[in-house]
Amino acid sequence: MSALVDFVANNSTLIGLIGFFLAFVLIAAITYRPANKARIESYGHIPFKERE
Repeated sequence: MSALVDFVANNSTLIGLIGFFLAFVLIAAITYRPANKARIESYGHIPFKERE
């Protein structure tokens, strides 16, 4: 267990970088799926809608 803690402590910068990169890729993949196209395009019209 101590070896694992030492590994994480010594490589925390790289682990964080890889984690944030994977999160970015996952969010981008979910956002740009063809199934979400209509929903994402509807978000683009929000500023032009009149207040109800």
